[in-house]
Amino acid sequence: MRMFIEQNLHKPPLISQNISLLQEQLQRRVFWESYMIDRYSSITLDRPFAVTDKAIQIGSPANANDDELESAEGSGAFTDLNSFCAVSSLTAVAAVTARTT
Repeated sequence: MRMFIEQNLHKPPLISQNISLLQEQLQRRVFWESYMIDRYSSITLDRPFAVTDKAIQIGSPANANDDELESAEGSGAFTDLNSFCAVSSLTAVAAVTARTT
C-alpha cells in the first residue's frame, strides 16, 4: 500500500499525465484491490490501516469491461467487475465499522 501512496495512486491522475481511460481504470482497480487487502489484513490482525479513508481521493473503478472503456461506451449490463465493485464497497463499510468499534 505504501508504494501506491508514494506513486499518488490514491489521487486522481493529473490532466498533464494524458493517460487513456482504460489505463486510468486499471490504476483504480489496482489501488482498490490493495485497499481491500490492507483493510482485511488490518481488521483481521487488529492493526492500523495503512492509509485513512479521508486521504483517498480517487473514485471507485467504473463498472465496465475493458472493451467498453476503450470505446468509451457502457452497456449497463452485467460486467466482469460487478463482484469487484460490490466487494470494494463492502470493504469500505467494514473499515468504517472496524474504526467505530
